[in-house]
Amino acid sequence: MIAISSFREVLNVLNENPKSRTLDIVAQKLAYFPVPKVASSSMKQMFHELEFGEKLSQKSEPDHRHGIHTAFFNTRDFYGLDLAFYQGFSRIAIIRDPVERILSAYTNRVEHLGELSEGNIDMDLAKALNVEPDPPRHKFFQNIDKYRILSGSVRHHTDPFTRFLGSDLGYYTDVYKMDQLDLLAEQVSGLCGRKVSIEHYNKRTGRTAFKWLGVKARKHLLTFCAGDYALLSDHFLPPKA
Repeated sequence: MIAISSFREVLNVLNENPKSRTLDIVAQKLAYFPVPKVASSSMKQMFHELEFGEKLSQKSEPDHRHGIHTAFFNTRDFYGLDLAFYQGFSRIAIIRDPVERILSAYTNRVEHLGELSEGNIDMDLAKALNVEPDPPRHKFFQNIDKYRILSGSVRHHTDPFTRFLGSDLGYYTDVYKMDQLDLLAEQVSGLCGRKVSIEHYNKRTGRTAFKWLGVKARKHLLTFCAGDYALLSDHFLPPKA
């Protein structure tokens, strides 16, 4: 079995300079660049298991929401990373249809976790922005920029791909779609000398479909995702409004 460099050492470096490194296995020259709502919980769990021999319990924090992201690794801004460090690495990105990603963020962060509920937002600011708490889907997507102001978590989970992957996918040696995680697991298994699997976390039965939105909400969402579709144009086409 090929030795894996210690994540404890990596995390010490991250604590000293928290924006300089992404999630990596130095000995195998493997780096993964997380994007919120694009299998990032699943990938971080895989890396945690490689280092510690087990998945991180999602009950590690009282609200069960952020365990793997705060206790193990918090997603970095691409433009703050030391990119020179990753020359010669296998640089992995996972991508997803932009509209599906934002719909998933709404279902998870707003409907399931209530991050735009009255108790979680500044109601005076909400009134100034002329929006209400706990928005139904059509209200959220018509006013997504205002709701991003109200919640740092909602903003983080709906920030564009470029914040996390940069403006050119050509930087990456390997780009996988969400339905190709088995192939990614095979690549990581080969590099690490042990079989790994990537389980799907945060998978909910409740979904929000693009076709369920009104015309105005669909148009707003497509405008919001235009930059992501430009970046991912070789992989995804936007749906019709």
